[in-house]
Amino acid sequence: DGMVVCFDPSRRETFEYASKLVKSAAADMPVLVLSNFRDKGSPQAVTKSEVEKLCKGRSKVCCLETSFLNGFGVDDARAFFKVPYMAMRVKSARRNLTTTEEVVDKQRERLDAHADTLNFDVHCKQWQSGGAQRA
Repeated sequence: DGMVVCFDPSRRETFEYASKLVKSAAADMPVLVLSNFRDKGSPQAVTKSEVEKLCKGRSKVCCLETSFLNGFGVDDARAFFKVPYMAMRVKSARRNLTTTEEVVDKQRERLDAHADTLNFDVHCKQWQSGGAQRA
């Protein structure tokens, strides 16, 4: 999962709505906050420091300035779409690692339970006397 939130920095109400969306996102959800209409110039109703403050303290929130009119920042915004996919792969890898660790632990317990019976000399004597099965 991931979220892309776009607002117009010349219209404060769009930033306020974007802020609510960002704050409602799960802490581990990658979020991209786009300040669009960069080509408009001044005056801005939302400062860059306000946008940075919104993103600060959340490790998975990225902020970019864009202009869909002239393409400024669009390539960086597009690159963001790899982030949720990679986050999903990390989660999957962690689940697989946990499962593998559990299997390893069970195998170790199994081997430890039989460690006292795995005596080669005893096995050879039993085998020579016909008491042990051939491997």
